[in-house]
Formats: sequence, structure tokens, C-alpha cells
Amino acid sequence: SDAARRVAPTLILDAGDTLRVSSEEIFGPLLVVRTYARLADALSYIAARPKPLALYYLGPDRAEERRVLDAVASGGVTVNDTVMHCGQEDLPFGGVGASGHGRTRGRDGFRELSNVRGVHRQIGHAGLSQLVLDGLYPPYDRAGNIVDLYLWLKMRALRTARCSVM
Repeated sequence: SDAARRVAPTLILDAGDTLRVSSEEIFGPLLVVRTYARLADALSYIAARPKPLALYYLGPDRAEERRVLDAVASGGVTVNDTVMHCGQEDLPFGGVGASGHGRTRGRDGFRELSNVRGVHRQIGHAGLSQLVLDGLYPPYDRAGNIVDLYLWLKMRALRTARCSVM
């Protein structure tokens, strides 16, 4: 029956690290709650594990919120609520690392799922002088090499400079 397959929203307090609920992503009405004495302890705990798919910060302190957001690499973030970032069509959705790569939805999803690539087309001799082209491609021992010209100009500038070079 449907009632037998339903799980009521459940808080799981200080579950041990060896439990599956502590080591796998949860897609359901379960929330593991961990207590800590100092924020640094919580951030260390998070940093020692794979990056989370989502991050929820609950608290009124904006400086602390900024510290948490700066310290934790994660997928989406909701501040002072849970799960709401998933329903925002204007925000990209996706994880990092083992929690999934990339972003979906909107402009970010289009960019993520597109193959944006740079293309360079060499214009050949038409737009460059032979002197420049000689310096770009081997053999580099030809007379008139652009590197030789650059070094000659650099040495000339050093000889005529008013200050000494160490």
C-alpha cells in the first residue's frame, strides 16, 4: 500500500559516520543533524568529506554565513531554509565532485550542455610580414628571425639606457 511506502519527515541526530545515512546522499524526507561546539569544528568535518550536493546554512549571523559559504564547496545553497534552491528556475542546479558535475537549467544549463570551443585559424602570409612568420616557425636559425631581432633590440635598449642592469 502507499501508506507502507511513505516515510514521515525525520531528523536523525548525531548519526555515526559508519551508518549509510551518514555516507550516502539522501533523496527523501530524512535530515541528518550534527551538533558541534565551534563553527571551525563543523567546517573541518565538512572539509574532510566529499563535497555535498547541497548546503543549508541556518542562522542570523551574516558574517558567519559568509564564512560558511566561503569555506564549503558544494552544489546549491539555501540560507535559512532547506531544499528551496532546487525549485528556483533562475538558479543553476547541480553538484560538484562525487555529487555530480555541472549545472542544469536556464542560461547556465545551456552553457554547461553546449560544446563551447575556441577556434584559431592561421591567416598565413597574407596579413603578416615574412619577418614575423620566420620567428614563429622552425627552423629558428634563419637570418632575420624575429627572436633575434627582439634580442638585438633589447640589447640595444640596455646599452643606451641611463641605468645599469644587474
